[in-house]
Amino acid sequence: SPLNRQSPLNRQSPLNRQRPLDRHCALGQEGPWGPASRWWQGSRPEWDIVSESVDGRKLLLGEAKFSSKPFTTRKLQQLARDLVTKEPPKLPAKLAKRDIVRALFVPELEDVAPETDVVVVSGRDLIPPSA
Repeated sequence: SPLNRQSPLNRQSPLNRQRPLDRHCALGQEGPWGPASRWWQGSRPEWDIVSESVDGRKLLLGEAKFSSKPFTTRKLQQLARDLVTKEPPKLPAKLAKRDIVRALFVPELEDVAPETDVVVVSGRDLIPPSA
């Protein structure tokens, strides 16, 4: 894929060696996704997670947030608003037309994720508890 040849997105991420984002996760329904990496370029905003969908139609832009306490609905709504207005990376012309999917990765939710324009992914979505 063209994205995999672009620096700094050519590095493999540990996220991709873990459980794939599949039907158990809302983000998996948008994919499947190729290898993920971080993105930074000069003084432009940094993105924690950038990945291209395997079919090449979508681009995932994500932020990973940490807290020792579960994220509240109010905090998730605030973070989602910030993420929606964050400037996307400057991409090569052939990648710029991709549909953008924005995602927020958090360790734990206090309650159900709020309805926003951002997909919220919790630790349980990535590594569900053992049965």
